[in-house]
Amino acid sequence: MAGTRKRIEALIDKLEKHGARVAGVELGDPMEASLPDLIAELGGVQPPPPLLDLYREIDGAALMWNLEHEGQALAGGFNLQEIRVAMLRNGAEADSEPLEGILWTGDEEPDRVELLRKMVIFDSVPGRNDFLTFLIDDPAQLYLIADGEPAKLHSSLDETLDVLIEHGGADSLRVHLTHTDWRGRVAADPELEAIRKL
Repeated sequence: MAGTRKRIEALIDKLEKHGARVAGVELGDPMEASLPDLIAELGGVQPPPPLLDLYREIDGAALMWNLEHEGQALAGGFNLQEIRVAMLRNGAEADSEPLEGILWTGDEEPDRVELLRKMVIFDSVPGRNDFLTFLIDDPAQLYLIADGEPAKLHSSLDETLDVLIEHGGADSLRVHLTHTDWRGRVAADPELEAIRKL
């Protein structure tokens, strides 16, 4: 994901020039080259190549924003997890299982808990209980977890990261990626079109 930092910085500049309230901006430094090996030693998950490329340039990025533009309310954000946070998959408590209390509680249907336990969070939605994830045993399979409900994404990891950054993690974006015709939905969404035209 070469140029990610510059793309996010340009996005922030564009939003601020149009009067957006921008908060929670965090742009990490490039990850240390030894981190993937250390994470493996600690029993963590190795990131798939698109995320590894991202981490080599920027280890974590967060942004929240909202804007009133030409009578239209626009808002969004993303929290691309740091490699340590994402790949070590800690639970909500010190004695929790991986991602327990974050993605699952144990009160869900057994099949759903089994699926959620296999996931790695790479993006969380600011202000909501929504996450973008991939499967440990199938990193090409991405999911949107919205209020505990998993839905498969039809975009690749590269495509997902690209549209997420292009649209500043707009509120309406992620659900479009769960449809086979996601490209058309993204192109036709008035909120996303307004963001592209800023």
